[in-house]
This record gives sequence, C-alpha cells and structure tokens, in this order.
Amino acid sequence: MTPDELSLFADAYGEKIEREQEESVTIAYLTAYLHRVERMPFLDELLGKEKQENDMTDDEMLNQVKMLNALFGGTVENGGE
Repeated sequence: MTPDELSLFADAYGEKIEREQEESVTIAYLTAYLHRVERMPFLDELLGKEKQENDMTDDEMLNQVKMLNALFGGTVENGGE
C-alpha cells in the first residue's frame, strides 16, 4: 500500500466515524423527542417519504397511454389479433 492509498483509507475511515457519530446523536435526539410528543407521527413523516399516488382507474390509464402515444408520435391501430 502506498502512502497515498493509506491517506485515502484514513480519510474514508474518518468520514465513516463522523457519519456514525452524527447518526448516534440523531437517534438519541429523536428518541428523546418521541418520548415527549402527545401524538406519535407516522414513520413516513419522520423519514420524509411522500405519499404514493393512488392507482389509476382503467379509463385514466387508457387516457395516459393515448397521451404518451401522441406525445411520442405513435399511431393508433384498430384490431390486434
């Protein structure tokens, strides 16, 4: 291992330790916070995830396909067998 490689490994290890310490502090903070709230928030709210859109109906899906087909210059063929 060259000195340059050793330096890269040492830097990466230092960054890893720093991330782990930040994670530990964050976990401790959130644990203390959650013990004090009256209403427990949903996990998705804590993780910052957005709600998924509802599934499309058949008509909505057909309209979406037609719009994309027109957008990309496709043609409409009747029949299919």
